[in-house]
Amino acid sequence: MIWTEEQIGHWQRTGERQSVAVWTAAQTAQFLSDTREHRLYTAFHLVALRGLRRAETAGLRWCDIDLDNRVLMVTHTIQRINGRPMHCPTKTRSSRRMVVLDGATVTELRRRRVRQQEEAARLGANPSGFIFTNRRGQPLNPDHLYREFMRAI
Repeated sequence: MIWTEEQIGHWQRTGERQSVAVWTAAQTAQFLSDTREHRLYTAFHLVALRGLRRAETAGLRWCDIDLDNRVLMVTHTIQRINGRPMHCPTKTRSSRRMVVLDGATVTELRRRRVRQQEEAARLGANPSGFIFTNRRGQPLNPDHLYREFMRAI
């Protein structure tokens, strides 16, 4: 189901939304343009344009990505276990996969790496190896990613 202006208005008025609804290309482009400077922009980019799930995005480590060959491997997720985010293998074998990256995504990931290194140096955080972290450098909780995405919308 594509989000139409009528469906967006209904969602904004009532909070009700289609169980499965996707944005148009123009809506996706507008969202990405509007969130370009957001701390989690690269995560939004991966979800919107490469089809990663939020737990997969949160579970990505720099060792899972080969920027020179433009690929990333989805091998792990971040799951909440006993109230704590834990690095876990994907739930199914078919979820483990290689994702081919386009040039714009590679550029965004390189930009993310620089910003992450600058942030870690400024805050004195220890690198965890994860691409998306909280401000203390710990793996990002997928629920936090979802909340930030909803705020950005």
